[in-house]
Parts: sequence; C-alpha cells; structure tokens
Amino acid sequence: MDDEQKWLLAQLDQQAKDSTSFIERALFVATKELVIEQSKRIEQHEGELDGRIWNPDKW
Repeated sequence: MDDEQKWLLAQLDQQAKDSTSFIERALFVATKELVIEQSKRIEQHEGELDGRIWNPDKW
C-alpha cells in the first residue's frame, strides 16, 4: 500500500470518527473497505503479471 492510499485511509477514518450521521459514517467505512479491497486486487494482479512475464515456458 502506497503513501497516498495510507493517507486516504487515515482521512476516511477521521471523517468517520467526526461524523454525527450514521449514513455518512457508513459511507466512509464502506469507502475505506473498498480502497483496501482495491489495493489487494491491484497487488494480486501485479503479481500475476510478473509471474506470467517471468514464466520460462513462455520464452
């Protein structure tokens, strides 16, 4: 996870903490979960791409 994603997660945490509305808080928490899931998927796809590029059978 890069610095921008960490910053975004911290901002979402702060917004959720400061929010007085349940709906807003739920939105911030759901957005944070989405960012985390996206980060995982990006990392997995990068790993898959690296694996396919370095596969000696494909050379």
